[in-house]
Amino acid sequence: MNAIDARLVFYAETVELAQRVASLLSDNGFPCEVVELVKAASRAGPLGILESVLDPLSASVSIAVDAAGARIGGIDPVNGAVVQVVKLEDAPRAREFISVNSLKISTWRAELTICTTCEECGGTSAFPPSMKGTVQNCRHCRRYVDVPNPDDTTEWPADFGSPEDGSEPTA
Repeated sequence: MNAIDARLVFYAETVELAQRVASLLSDNGFPCEVVELVKAASRAGPLGILESVLDPLSASVSIAVDAAGARIGGIDPVNGAVVQVVKLEDAPRAREFISVNSLKISTWRAELTICTTCEECGGTSAFPPSMKGTVQNCRHCRRYVDVPNPDDTTEWPADFGSPEDGSEPTA
């Protein structure tokens, strides 16, 4: 693990969740920053190497290189983000602080993510609330998934989708 990776203290399914955790950490004496995975990956060249080594956010190089690994590990590289402490020496205490506050963070996670299960592969994908009621790609198999809208109380009739003339649907 290099010094950049060692500063990472939290992986979040959404940027909003990462921002809340970063705010909690900062308010409690752990200066930190949020790095959006999609932005980190877009700054990387074809081989995952940063185009500018002098970039002040060069800490995102390990994130960009490992975006595929993040997807496998349960983090969406498009909607996800990481929280990293500014000072390497704060990382162990920040992780412990996050652990102590895991119930609060779990509550935020429930508020700030909408989970859906892919009908094709059975994988679970998490999306920010701004995507509720839309169609997105499953982060596992890339097929389309409906992101549910918990506010939508529409009740569809039992025969919805059947031909109105009573005939059987044809394939």
